[in-house]
Amino acid sequence: MVISSVGFRFQLEGVIWEEDSFQPDVGESSGLFSGVREWITDVERLRVSTIAIRSAFFQRSEIIGYKDNSSSAMIPPLDLSLFKDAVMQAEWFLVEKGIMGDIFEGGSSRSGMYTQLLSLDKMNTYIQGFNETSNTADKATTLTQLEYWDRDRGS
Repeated sequence: MVISSVGFRFQLEGVIWEEDSFQPDVGESSGLFSGVREWITDVERLRVSTIAIRSAFFQRSEIIGYKDNSSSAMIPPLDLSLFKDAVMQAEWFLVEKGIMGDIFEGGSSRSGMYTQLLSLDKMNTYIQGFNETSNTADKATTLTQLEYWDRDRGS
């Protein structure tokens, strides 16, 4: 962005105007562009946490695919805390892009981040039940419920 001037310099809330130019002072934390920096950080945090949770999800779905219902079998639950925090911080972005999702009264839903979080929470609930029992029949029943998240389902 260039703004014409007649050779002057002054600073206005994180913006430096000097000699026919206009530039943001990105080092200024309380300036005009600090909100933009926070938005970028929010979206970057969401991106990184999404990559991490996706990788962890694929690892869990592979374990589910083994269908091991022995009494000692365990499935590590997904740690959703960082992902949930990132979603909350970037909620403005998800809403703006129309990908937040929604659950409506009566049970209908619009797919998006919110519905994906609910699905992962549901998966963790089944994993917790699987891990808390040593009864092989109960584990087999829980694995049937977990097939929805099996990486190879439908094949």
